[in-house]
Amino acid sequence: MLFTDIQLKKRGMKCLKPLTFTVFLLTVLLSACNKRELNPGNPAAIQVFNALNDGTRLYTNLSDQRPDYFRLSRQILNKATLRLNVNDPVNSSVTLSWYSIPDTMQKDQPIIMAKEKFENGAIYSMFIYGSKTSAKYTWQKDIIPPLGNADSVTWIRFANFSEDQVISVNLKGEPAGSFVQDLPLYSLSEFVKLSVVKSIQKYEFEITDSNTGTLITTYVIEKLYDPGVFWYNRSNTLVLTGKQGATGTLLPAVTRINYR
Repeated sequence: MLFTDIQLKKRGMKCLKPLTFTVFLLTVLLSACNKRELNPGNPAAIQVFNALNDGTRLYTNLSDQRPDYFRLSRQILNKATLRLNVNDPVNSSVTLSWYSIPDTMQKDQPIIMAKEKFENGAIYSMFIYGSKTSAKYTWQKDIIPPLGNADSVTWIRFANFSEDQVISVNLKGEPAGSFVQDLPLYSLSEFVKLSVVKSIQKYEFEITDSNTGTLITTYVIEKLYDPGVFWYNRSNTLVLTGKQGATGTLLPAVTRINYR
């Protein structure tokens, strides 16, 4: 059968219609995927640290209302950290209330309540400190150093949640304050990069009282090159708690917070 030019053009247009519709549909789907990838609904991460000086453990409650029971509430041990993921695409705000374990406070009263704004997809640090009857907290948005798979480094910063001293930090054998100098109470230093290679077995930090130079405590990180541990190609915060020369719950100690 022979077709005229007009007939051929008509048949070609009929073939192109499904193809055009398919291209249009793929464009819409790809656009939708891109929008989902940029969706501000990605949760924010809140790294909470319980630095209370009296050994108090805490129940977590993401509300300003006391729960009927705490059986399903997440707990945070003393001198320990807990990661929370929160998502509020409309208001970008969160209410956090903390109850002591056991709950010995006045009925319906948390030891502390925080109402904070956040950016979806961001990372925040929250430190709860003081005592059960006079708890306070700090809140800050974090910029965690980006790391590639081939980076043979570790990033370390210090947080000073001790009781009564400004601190300085140095690596053993190096001058006092050469790693962190005069870090005030209830504050965090910047991240500092350290090399992680097979020839370096460990790093030993000395934490001193900035005013007197007295050694408060030391902290050693080992197995640096082991990808299964917390240092190789990772970012960590080392939190000092306690009081110089004290014992019990106020004994000076360093606790690690890992971010990736």
